[in-house]
Amino acid sequence: MLPDRLVDKTTVVKNHTFNDYLGCVILRIILGLLIYYNLFNHYIIYVLCLFVIVFFTNKYLTTPQTWKVYPRTILTYSILGVTTYLNKNDNYNVGGIIVIADALMGMQSRYIQSNFLE
Repeated sequence: MLPDRLVDKTTVVKNHTFNDYLGCVILRIILGLLIYYNLFNHYIIYVLCLFVIVFFTNKYLTTPQTWKVYPRTILTYSILGVTTYLNKNDNYNVGGIIVIADALMGMQSRYIQSNFLE
């Protein structure tokens, strides 16, 4: 069990279970695959990046002590927005891989925190 000071109290679902967490990881991997296969217009990617950056910056500023690595997510979606903007041939494969890598690194963060406290 996490110490109270590390619990993220800003989640949509209170008392986030491991299954909820896996659902979020799977959602982010699906999002990465959709970006990888160019199924999103670049404007949709910009709006997504802006939303995620603002949302997670707010979460980071309101809960700086948590096991989640919000700066990594903010940096990931900033890089996604920049690579999408710089890519002139509408091929967003790199951005999709970046989003999938972020989801997998999030799993590693969860794994480390769960084993660290046992």
